[in-house]
Amino acid sequence: TEAVESLLSQTYSPLEIILSDDCSSDSTFTIMKSLKDSYKGPHKIKLNRNKTNLGISAHINKLVALTHGDLIFCAAGDDISLPKRCSEVVSFWLDHNKQPDLIATDAYDMTFNGEVLGLKKTSPLSYWKSAENWFDQPPYILGANHTWSRKLIDRFPSLNSEIRAEDQVMTFRAILTGSAMTLEKPLVKHRRKNEREKIKELNAQSKRQTIINGNINS
Repeated sequence: TEAVESLLSQTYSPLEIILSDDCSSDSTFTIMKSLKDSYKGPHKIKLNRNKTNLGISAHINKLVALTHGDLIFCAAGDDISLPKRCSEVVSFWLDHNKQPDLIATDAYDMTFNGEVLGLKKTSPLSYWKSAENWFDQPPYILGANHTWSRKLIDRFPSLNSEIRAEDQVMTFRAILTGSAMTLEKPLVKHRRKNEREKIKELNAQSKRQTIINGNINS
């Protein structure tokens, strides 16, 4: 609820907001539908529900295909976007002549219960100019505060559906185009996972698959 409400409260207008449920087993879709139905503001809201769970990368591929804007903002279901997130990023993009293909911001470090503990500083991405820079030392990034350009989406193929996290891949792609930049303002509250969440036991087969998927990520 907090995540969706933070999107509906964005000061930049109009926005195309896509609320998508990747076949979750909880009340996610019901909550999103209720918020959409009661919304009376200027933003255009689309609602999507996958019939089967696609996973992060395949889900992103599907959602990107539904968008029409020149900039695509990423927003996870457990994070909160500050009201001026979109307007601040759009202004930054225009100030740099629409050149950045990926814009990352800083974020607030937030506990599961919503307490802000401090800042999470994204690496200054303009430093990374090539693959050599990347291999020397990858940047510190958070996918929760990323914005992608349409040019970046069109320039590369869809994400490999086996990839579990899109943030490093999209950042690497933008670095290859020479157009990844950091807006040094905290515009997202990044929520930590529930610290009481039980660690799932892994058998040998699932552990093997985890290692394989990790290598695909890399």
